[in-house]
Formats: sequence, structure tokens, C-alpha cells
Amino acid sequence: MPAETKLWHLEEFDLFMGLSDSEKDYLKSKIQELELDKNDYVYLPQDSSSNIYFLKSGRVKLGSFTDGSKKVVKAILNPGELFGLLGLFGEDKRTDFVQALVNDVVLHTIKIKDMEPLLERNEGLKSRMIKYVIHRFDRIEKRLEAIIYKDARTRIVDFLKEMADEIGEPAAGETYIRNYLTHNDIANLTATSRQTVTTVLNELRAKDLIYFDRTRILIRDLTKLN
Repeated sequence: MPAETKLWHLEEFDLFMGLSDSEKDYLKSKIQELELDKNDYVYLPQDSSSNIYFLKSGRVKLGSFTDGSKKVVKAILNPGELFGLLGLFGEDKRTDFVQALVNDVVLHTIKIKDMEPLLERNEGLKSRMIKYVIHRFDRIEKRLEAIIYKDARTRIVDFLKEMADEIGEPAAGETYIRNYLTHNDIANLTATSRQTVTTVLNELRAKDLIYFDRTRILIRDLTKLN
């Protein structure tokens, strides 16, 4: 992809608002584009924490492996989000994995060693980067609070509402969500079991609050989903 086009894509991220022409030229010379298909890994545990990634299109999941090599999904990242940021704060090796959830995932990436000089020169960019990291940790903290204080059914319903808010599309008064998660993924993200997820979703469908199949979730009326 031409450098100008890559830069235009990066400027869609609020993080890069207000860069000078020289800073834009610097980015154009350093950023690279990656394209992934479903199930491709961006990185795995023990890979070098050498790059920051910007998700242009598609969706990826961030997770870890248990001792038995079982995948545990921690977060779903949508277009406009950043990841791989801990390398800026001293992480040498990845502790998590990031994997494409769908085909045609497009990422832009820059090496941390190339990003650091820009952060040192641009206090506004540095401040926005720190705020982004704090916001990410706030989201993790809220998810942990939900696990501690909310019952399993409420966590699953809240997760559906969160998906509707982030990626839902209006559809004749209803909310359409492209279903790219397995019941096991949802269980991991809500600290429940696959059986519990299946039970709750079937209950909501029986009440005609939602409809779902392997490719979609349709929420009839968000105001009545509880």
C-alpha cells in the first residue's frame, strides 16, 4: 500500500490527530501493513514485544494459554483499537496471543524503537497514548468488577449489550450483531461456562428477546433485554 494511503488510514485514529508534516513524513517511512485471514496469529506468547499494532479493519481476539494449552479469550478488539502497547512500558516478551477472528483483517504496525522518538518529541501524542493505556486498564477493571459483583446471567446479558453498543447494526427496529464468537469464547469473556452461556442464550431466545444462529445475533429490543 502506498505510504500516503497508509498514513490516511492511521490518521483515522484519534491518537494521531495534530501531527506536524515532518512527523507525518516520519510515520510514512516507518509504518507497515499486515493482512491476516481467520485464525492467523499476530503474535504468540514469548514473541518479542517489539511492535505496536493498529487495527484498521476486521476483528481480533486477545487471550492466553492455560497450562493445558487451552485458549482463554480475554478481550475482543474492534477496528480503531491499538494493542501490543506493553512493549512501551518494559515488556520484553509477549505473555498473551492475538489471533484474527475473521478473514481480511488489516493491521498497521510500527516498531517500538521507531515510535519512541516520536513520543519523546510530541507531548500531545505521548499524553494520548498514556490515556489510551489507562482507558484499556479501566475496561479490564470494570470487567473484573462485573465478575466479582454480578451473577453469571447478568454478565452474559451485559456482554450482549456491550457487543450491541460496539458493533451492532440497526435492523428494522432491532439490533443485528455479526456472530463471530463461539459459546466458549463468550464463556471465557464473561467468566462463565459454555453450558451456562448456551442456557442463557436459549432462555433469551425462548422469551423472544433475541434470535441467534452460527452467523448472527439479533436483539429484538435492547431496552427490554435484561
